[in-house]
Amino acid sequence: MARAAFIVCLLMACAWSSHAVMFKLSPNTQKCLKEDIQANQLVMGEYEVSEVPGQIIDYIARDTKGHILSQKEHITKGKFSFMSEVYETYEICFISKVPAQKTNSRVLFFSIFSMCCLLGLATWQVLYLRRYFKAKKLIE
Repeated sequence: MARAAFIVCLLMACAWSSHAVMFKLSPNTQKCLKEDIQANQLVMGEYEVSEVPGQIIDYIARDTKGHILSQKEHITKGKFSFMSEVYETYEICFISKVPAQKTNSRVLFFSIFSMCCLLGLATWQVLYLRRYFKAKKLIE
């Protein structure tokens, strides 16, 4: 019995350490977690996002030079992992987006596209009618 307890204690001592973090993320904000990590270390994480209507959450893991190590959009629940190449500070950012911003930009581009089409068709119509009336000899 003492031997089994010793083995269980030994296994628990060898287990990797992990930290749980919980935070609230307001719309259109980002929350970054930074950690100094030794070289050649496997960094693994797990996340779970509570459903909030009208809000989209993305995450991105970067090093101090801005290189993207891991990235995912529209997350709800999952895992991530990356290998640290050198000793430096790594950051994982959770970004909250509101789809209305994307919709607004799409409406803007669609409006510009519609105006260009309208101007193009109006120009074509004027040129066509001018040629038509000249052919019928209604204008000079």
